[in-house]
Amino acid sequence: MRILGESEKSGVKITVFSMNEKISIKFEKDLLEQIYKFRDGSNVENYNDAIQFIDDLFFRKVFDIFFLMSEARFQRWSALENNTQTDSFDHIV
Repeated sequence: MRILGESEKSGVKITVFSMNEKISIKFEKDLLEQIYKFRDGSNVENYNDAIQFIDDLFFRKVFDIFFLMSEARFQRWSALENNTQTDSFDHIV
């Protein structure tokens, strides 16, 4: 895996990778990450193509997904702290 470039926008780190004829764009915020992969021939073939792919609307959606991920994680942590069992798995001793 080779890093083609990095940038940052609104507290989100953006890293573009190349590996096995695929381009990956990784977004990191806090301890969360999202990765979008593009096969050869998808018009995302280098760092500049990847950065151009990330228009304002797409970035807003990525940011919104981070919010949902963070919210889901917080809700689960809260349930664990309150000893609320949200899963229906059997307890194994």
